[in-house]
Amino acid sequence: MKMKKYILILCVVLLIAIQAYAAKTITVRPLQGESVKLLMSGKERTYYRLTKSNTITIEVDGPGKMKVLSRLAFAKSGNASERFTVRALEGSEEVKVFTTQTEKSTIAYKNSDLVSGKNRKFSINVPEGTHTYVFRLEEPAAGEAALKFYFTPSKIKKKLVTIEALAYEKVVTAIVKEKLITYYVHSNNHNVKVRVVGPTRMKISARLCYDEKMKGGQKFTVTMWEGEKKVLTKPLSTTKSVGVIFQELKDVIPGKANTFYFDVPDGEHTYKFKLDESLAPAVGLKFSIPQSDLDNEE
Repeated sequence: MKMKKYILILCVVLLIAIQAYAAKTITVRPLQGESVKLLMSGKERTYYRLTKSNTITIEVDGPGKMKVLSRLAFAKSGNASERFTVRALEGSEEVKVFTTQTEKSTIAYKNSDLVSGKNRKFSINVPEGTHTYVFRLEEPAAGEAALKFYFTPSKIKKKLVTIEALAYEKVVTAIVKEKLITYYVHSNNHNVKVRVVGPTRMKISARLCYDEKMKGGQKFTVTMWEGEKKVLTKPLSTTKSVGVIFQELKDVIPGKANTFYFDVPDGEHTYKFKLDESLAPAVGLKFSIPQSDLDNEE
C-alpha cells in the first residue's frame, strides 16, 4: 500500500509540473481592426472584420505560434460555398498566404443580415522578438471575413538577468508577494539611461507612480531614445496595484506592471527613457536581458 501511495504522489507531482511547464494560449487583440459579434450556441463571440479595404494589424512577441480562425461572411440569399484568400505580411515580406474553400453555416452575425461560413484555420510560426503582422483579404473581391487570433508562446524560456541603469532620479524597491524588485525612477527632471550590448532582446517593466491626486485607470507612454533618435514609442495603460508598495516612497502607489520588449541590434547602445502623456509625476523602470547575452560584453 505504501508503494502505491508513493507512486500516486509522484504521478500527481509530475502532472502538476507538466501543467506548470505547458505554454499558455492567449487571445490576441488587434492594434487595428473593427470587432464584430457572431452568435454561437446562444453566446456572443468577438471576431474582427477583414475586407479588401480594411486590414487587421496584430503585434505579438515571439517565439511561439499564432493560430488564426477565419470565417468568410455570406449573404443569406447568396452562394452556399465560396473560395477566399487571406494574406499576412510583415512590412513588405509575405509570411503566409492562406487560400481555402468554405461553406455557409448556421452562425449569424449580431445586428447584421450576414451569415458566417464554417471555420477555417491556419497558423504562423512567430520568431523571437516583437513582430507586427498585417492581414489582407484578397478574394472574394466584394466579400468580407471575420478573424480571431490566438498565440501560444514557446515553452522554453531563457533565464533573464537584471541590468543596472546608468542614470536615474532614484532607486526604489517594490515589494511584490514578499519579493524585493528594484526599479529605476524616471521623472521630468531625471531621465533613466541604460547601456546594452547587442544583439539581444531587452525586457522592460514599467510601473507608473500614482500620487494622491490620481485615481482609476491611467494611460501613459514610454518613449525610448538613442541620442536624438526616437527608437520606440510604447503606449501603455494601468491601474493601481493592490498589495504592492515602494519601500522608499510612502506617498506613492505603484501601478500594475506593464512589460514590453525591444530588440537591441549588434554593438554597444545607450538608451534614454522618457515618460510622456501622463498625469503621473514619475515611472519606475526595470531592465533585463537573457543571461546568455552577457557574453556580448567580451
